[in-house]
Formats: sequence, C-alpha cells, structure tokens
Amino acid sequence: MRRGICDSMINLRDLLILNLTLQVFDGLFSYQVFSLGAAEANPFVSAAISNWGVLYGLLYKKILACALLLLIFALGFRHPSLAKRALILTASVYTSVAVASLWEFCDKESLRQWRSRASKFVFPMMSGSRHMQPSR
Repeated sequence: MRRGICDSMINLRDLLILNLTLQVFDGLFSYQVFSLGAAEANPFVSAAISNWGVLYGLLYKKILACALLLLIFALGFRHPSLAKRALILTASVYTSVAVASLWEFCDKESLRQWRSRASKFVFPMMSGSRHMQPSR
C-alpha cells in the first residue's frame, strides 16, 4: 500500500500546534521589524496598524490568522485528509515567507552596516585630509 503525505505519522493536532507556533514567531518578528521602521505590505493589515497602532494591528492580524487555522482544524473532523493538506500548505508557506523575509532583512541590515563601516574609511580620504586615519 502506498503512503501519501497525509498518511504519515503527523496528526492534525501537531500540524495545528506547528501553525500556531509559526504565527507567534511571525508576530514577534513582525513587531521587531516594524519597530525598526519597516512597513507592512498587506494593505488590510497596514490599515489596521495605522488605525490601531503596531501592537493592536498585529494582534488583529494574528488573531484572524489563528481563527482561520482553527477553522481548518475543525474541518478536519469531517475531511481529515483535506485539513491535513491545508495545514501542511499553510505551514510551508509561512516558513518559506519567514525565511525569505529574514534573509532580506539580514541582507539589508548587513548592507547598512557595511556602508556605515565603509563611510568611516572613504569619507576621510575624500575630504583631502592626509592626517585622518581610519579607526580600527
């Protein structure tokens, strides 16, 4: 007998816990990034953040996402295979987006740090002063 992705040992409860945990970490990461000055790409969440502030806007976003995850989980009592595939899909998408966002954030942050370090070396040399040495 062939075992598919939905016949594995992982059950709906584990997938729900994984998805809810991803929501918590996404909320914490988003809060940190927003406090550094980033903007939300989702227009609905962006409107909620501009109306209610970062904390309550993110809370709105996460409560809505968790409610939808619970709805998928509840669907699992009637259609377990469909619910399992949906929870695997949502976990996969959230993980992929989180990794891509973290990669982009780290890349921009490292570029910003490199530029600030490079400016310490380049700008004194460009000013024409030969007495200024770069700090090490």
